[in-house]
Amino acid sequence: YWKVTTAQDGLLTVSITTNVMPGCYFYLYDTNGEKLLRNVWVYDAESLTKEYSISVRPGTYCIWVDRYYEIDFDYTLAASLTPAPFAKAALPVPRSHISRT
Repeated sequence: YWKVTTAQDGLLTVSITTNVMPGCYFYLYDTNGEKLLRNVWVYDAESLTKEYSISVRPGTYCIWVDRYYEIDFDYTLAASLTPAPFAKAALPVPRSHISRT
């Protein structure tokens, strides 16, 4: 799985781009890796980007991408944080803050 760390309240947007057929599952878990926050089925495309947003508190969140069949596939993940109103000025989550575990 992958981890993304946020330093403030805001809207976490995670996108996945893949060309896997027939599809893959995309999961977003809470800071403890225990509570499922988002479950998405990404499917049927030669090249597909799906983007999902969720309100978060400061912390580390886990992202898991799982294949539908026992096939290997490539994908790209990206994450950004839009700060909550009246929060400090926000910057996108640097790629260095997305790490594979």
